[in-house]
Amino acid sequence: MDGFGYLHWTEESGLRGSITGDVRRFLKEESEEHLSDYRELSDARPEFQDAAVNDALNLAVELRERGFTQPRLSNQDASPENILINGTQICLIDPFPNIYYPRGMAGNFMNLYETFFIA
Repeated sequence: MDGFGYLHWTEESGLRGSITGDVRRFLKEESEEHLSDYRELSDARPEFQDAAVNDALNLAVELRERGFTQPRLSNQDASPENILINGTQICLIDPFPNIYYPRGMAGNFMNLYETFFIA
């Protein structure tokens, strides 16, 4: 399937990702944006400056670059309202699947359940 990002369909192209171009370049730019956001936050609010956080963010960017293989169809929203349980089966219904970096989606899942949906 061509492209990445949210799914998009046209009669002439069929189903594809809504973003075209070099996915590695996109991930690099996105990573640089995350690092820039942290620098901006740290400049505006010095209490958020932390060398360990900065080092961890840089390591995450490096590992993300090395670990990326190719975009795949991924579930984006694994919040509780999208999880169905039927006996012993668990199903995930994502109203907006996308073609993206699977580990990024896994990270979103961990963040959701460690931060927002604490039992």
